[in-house]
Amino acid sequence: MTSLLIRHDGRERGLGPGDFPVPLGGPGSAVPVAAAAGPLAWLGLESGEVFVQPSPGANVRCNGARLSASHWLRDGDVLRLSSTSVEVRMRGDALELGVTLDGEANPTEPPVVLVPPPRGGVPADDHDDVVLSPIPYVPRPIGRAAPPPRRSLKWLVPVAAALVLAAGAVLLLSRLALVEIVVEPAPDSVALRGPWPVATLGPRVLAITGGYTLVAEKAGYRRLEQAVVVERGAVLRHALQPLPGRLAVETPGLAGAEVSVDGAARGTTPFAAFEVDAGERELAVRAPGYQDHRQRVAVAGRGALQSIVVTLAPLPTPPPGPPPPPRPGIVVVSSDPAG
Repeated sequence: MTSLLIRHDGRERGLGPGDFPVPLGGPGSAVPVAAAAGPLAWLGLESGEVFVQPSPGANVRCNGARLSASHWLRDGDVLRLSSTSVEVRMRGDALELGVTLDGEANPTEPPVVLVPPPRGGVPADDHDDVVLSPIPYVPRPIGRAAPPPRRSLKWLVPVAAALVLAAGAVLLLSRLALVEIVVEPAPDSVALRGPWPVATLGPRVLAITGGYTLVAEKAGYRRLEQAVVVERGAVLRHALQPLPGRLAVETPGLAGAEVSVDGAARGTTPFAAFEVDAGERELAVRAPGYQDHRQRVAVAGRGALQSIVVTLAPLPTPPPGPPPPPRPGIVVVSSDPAG
């Protein structure tokens, strides 16, 4: 900075480095402050940088914040001294101060206590012995004033997290469904497996709507794994299928008899027991020279072994046919006496 330009009430006054320190307020001050008996603050110069330092006990504000120590001035800063506003502007290498007297003190600020200078002290217009100390950090080039401090928004993080959790809970509750599971015969174990955990409430299950896999098991029955859709008020009905039974067919005293179940050949006797699906089945046994044997068999299933003994009846002997015709012969005719 090479010069300080003060504008007030349509007049301009220029100051140079040799005029520092510059009082703000008080008799003879280049920057008038209404109702100030003495300087409320001082402008100091350090390495081309201008700073403001409040007088002890004075209410000096910069950008709305009360100053308790020296402060480097930046382009756009606004100082408030009692009812006087000082706007800081950077014009090239010159620092411009625009002084405005509001006419009455700001009612939001505490009143300024006017204290006359002590007797025998430093005259108000003699500033050579006034000592101003700049703030301790390294001066920075004068530029646009830093924006006023913003309020911390850290409190928004937990509030936002709480709102997200609340919205998730509402959405979760809106998708809950209570369904009934009916499996016959009653299984030893039943479970509903899917992307979300479920809660079992007796024969009912509380789950989030969507696709799941119903798994049921019972001794002697095939394991049930069925894709199901969970919806509100749904009843999931399914039946367990028994495991196949085992049949052992014997034909005492006869080997090579053909055995078939429901028309499908299963082997020739003698052979080991074989699996047959549970339910009513038709068993057929046949052998050359014997009458065919057919019977209905109730296969219990669930791995149970059932033995069936079949005795084939031989075919009856055919009746005898007619006697064979007589064999041809020679007839000799003779007479006595001849003739």
